[in-house]
Amino acid sequence: MSLLYSIIILPIERIIDWIFAFMLHKFAVFGVVGAVFGVSLSINFLALPLYNIADSLSRSEREMAKKLEYRVGRIKKAFRGDERLMMLSEYYRQNNYHPFYALRSSLSILLEIPFFIAAYHFLSESEVLRGASFWIFSDFGKPDGLVKMAGRSFHLLPVLMTLINLVSGAIYTKGATLMEKMQLYIVSLVFLVLLYNSPSGLVLYWIFNNVFSLAKNVVNETKCPRKILHAFVSGMMIVVSIYFFVGDGSIVKKVAFFFAAVSVSAFPFVYRKISSGNEILFSRMDCKDDFWLFILSGISLALLCGLVLPASVISTSPTEFAFLGNTDSPVSYIVSSLLFASGFFVFWPFVVYRLVGKNIRAFLSDFFPVILVCAFLNVFILKLNVLELNCIFVFESMEFVTESPNYYYAASLLVFIALCATAFFVGRSARAKKILVPLFFSICIAQTAYGVGKILYIRNIFSNFSDAKLSEASDGEELKPIYHLSQNGKNVLVIFSDRAISSLFPPALEQFPELKKQFEGFTFYPNCLSFGTQTVFGFPPLAAGYEYTQEEMNKRKDELLVDKHNESLLVMPRLFLDAGFAVMFSDPPLLNYDTFRKTSPFSDFPEITVVSEIGKETRRFKKEFGIKDEFAYDVLCRKQIVNFSLLQILSPLFRKSFYRHAFPTYSDTASFYDNLSTLHYLPKLTDFLSEKNVFVFLRNDLPHFPQFLDLRDFTKIVARESVEFDGMEKYGDSLSTYLVNVANLKALGNFFDYLRENDVFDRTRIIVVADHGHVEKFPAFNNFENPEIPSGYNPLLLVKDFYSTGEIKTDASFMTNADTLFLAKGGFLVSDTNPFTGKKLEQKKDDVHVYPPGFYHEWSTGRIINRKEFKLVKENGFHVSENIFLPENWIPLSEWEEKNEVGGE
Repeated sequence: MSLLYSIIILPIERIIDWIFAFMLHKFAVFGVVGAVFGVSLSINFLALPLYNIADSLSRSEREMAKKLEYRVGRIKKAFRGDERLMMLSEYYRQNNYHPFYALRSSLSILLEIPFFIAAYHFLSESEVLRGASFWIFSDFGKPDGLVKMAGRSFHLLPVLMTLINLVSGAIYTKGATLMEKMQLYIVSLVFLVLLYNSPSGLVLYWIFNNVFSLAKNVVNETKCPRKILHAFVSGMMIVVSIYFFVGDGSIVKKVAFFFAAVSVSAFPFVYRKISSGNEILFSRMDCKDDFWLFILSGISLALLCGLVLPASVISTSPTEFAFLGNTDSPVSYIVSSLLFASGFFVFWPFVVYRLVGKNIRAFLSDFFPVILVCAFLNVFILKLNVLELNCIFVFESMEFVTESPNYYYAASLLVFIALCATAFFVGRSARAKKILVPLFFSICIAQTAYGVGKILYIRNIFSNFSDAKLSEASDGEELKPIYHLSQNGKNVLVIFSDRAISSLFPPALEQFPELKKQFEGFTFYPNCLSFGTQTVFGFPPLAAGYEYTQEEMNKRKDELLVDKHNESLLVMPRLFLDAGFAVMFSDPPLLNYDTFRKTSPFSDFPEITVVSEIGKETRRFKKEFGIKDEFAYDVLCRKQIVNFSLLQILSPLFRKSFYRHAFPTYSDTASFYDNLSTLHYLPKLTDFLSEKNVFVFLRNDLPHFPQFLDLRDFTKIVARESVEFDGMEKYGDSLSTYLVNVANLKALGNFFDYLRENDVFDRTRIIVVADHGHVEKFPAFNNFENPEIPSGYNPLLLVKDFYSTGEIKTDASFMTNADTLFLAKGGFLVSDTNPFTGKKLEQKKDDVHVYPPGFYHEWSTGRIINRKEFKLVKENGFHVSENIFLPENWIPLSEWEEKNEVGGE
């Protein structure tokens, strides 16, 4: 991306992106047309002051040129050569005019060019427009083709756009010279040629722009254009506030927006009333430092958002941002964000500053320092606590440090009042400005030094990482094994398949008989229960037994949940390590609750090999199977790192709204391939060189990312209508979940065949287990009033013991995934005592309590990062025993406790 594009065009394109997403979300009922109209209206109103200034300069230039026209003509007739040039220069000087001012007449068009390029690039590349339809338009991602003649299609929207443009230009150039009129008419025809074959969504945007321009030119011809503009804006805000009132949402936000609409409507009258006779209150001390205060504030904001914050994030883990897409070095993202921020906070504000009058300049010189101070307060005081962040800056949850939201409402209000007071007094004190200018200059120097230091650190880490990466196998070479099993000793392999569905295993065997052969020797436990419907609840018991259920973890009231979760990760590896096994843990789930905490619980046990393998072979996999990337990670990272910086400088009051509209939903397709590629290459990543007994805990999330897959080739994602087989109708909305579970079983089956080929399968105890099911209507629970409830608590559990052979067996015993620990260690001299708590490891239970997610979606680790206990919602919990497929065995927990209290069963 070029330097000029990043500084001049990209800031406008990002604003269009934000507005488009906001409109599409808030006014979904109007669809893409409403979003395009909203973008057009918003951008035109934002640019309206610039256009008005440009129009004013153009008119003044035309009037001056007309005034000087007669004398200039006389001079040109009377003089020649250098004498003519000298006479014209002197005449222009006397009238404070320069021929260069003639370019003012083209200023409006020059200002339109960046906006046009930004809109063209955004809308022509927009995935949202593709396939979107409305009324007679079948696809806004393609030319309209509305007129059919002689077997050919002609596009109507570009012609309509040009006609509106010509009418608007005729009104705008009233009284202008023929040359100026010709310029506008030629530009209109050029736009017709440029946009004729463009997506109809883009042409529609430009039609809205031309209608706005036409309306603006008509209004400017009236006697009171400002009053008409104010009435229109007030009316629009009131209509929108009424629309919000009718819809769902917080009553506080509705009242706030309505109050804002009323305030805008009443502002001119209130301002005139207050300012009348209060010249002292509204007076201001002009100072030569105004410009430097303004420009240094802008530079400091650009350094904060474009250098300091991006470098701070990337420096926490530079390797995670390396080799994304076609971009190798993570420093590239810092450079691109700095260029964008320079345009957003320096270039365009400077353009505005140079075009506006004295009063607006004074306001900007007071306003920008206030914005800077607000940004620093929001970043470092009312800071954002980010959890589960990935390389494209999408995270599961977003929480504030430790305080309640009310604290931030009150703090933000106090900060706003204090800053307004500061701006008021600074605007009247030349001495304060003389102090602030060198202070802001020092801040800029400090920010630059900090950013450069971080960049040097990132470059150093990247250089070492790059050297190591180059020494590894390339895409065309063989993979190097990382899982080392034993061909002579015993292996215990626990495969944690996140959200693998138990009830989908039998139909998968029936539809794909080859799976029966691959899973010979396994025992299937369909009557299996999980302790939660999310990983944060279901995984700790799976990993470490019954001592790590929600109820039991809550008994340890003095410890953070995150520390108890980290401990659960270590229980099984530590037990096998102490028993003399070589131990490996692949991709520990929710390690540190996925925060940026640098200390890993595994660091105290260097003998345990920990690897992060999910997604590492995705590029190789896609190349091997000819799969085109859904999106480029580097492009998304470059875009979202800027949004993430802006998110941090925003007041806590607006962060969630900005995140909701400016950040994309993480792609299930990308995650699907990240996990499938890891399973696919398991045979190549595994050797049999260990001389010790081996314990491996391997995590993979493939079943968590449903897709519609080709039944002949489960590496290919297809449209739903392309999937067809007998009995598929019984899966309904769960069809994609079924198919991804089959893909998971097929990949594991291929790995088991590899173990057989190398005479290791019999020497390996294998447990395939999930942390939870999923809240979908699976056929196994059709006898329930709400099948989604038990489905969410029913994880897959498959066990193959040493030298187990024969057809797949089914054991209907009541089980939970907390039995995994005992299934794994059975028959070995492995301790029965928890190495961290000293308690005896509890054996299998006959009945259990299960709970739904707590208040405010407590399942999110972002909600409980600083908590010591889970909030157990007993009102919706169940006491479950014996056969989980019988509704009568799911007793509401409150009812069960009541029976126990009165001595019932």
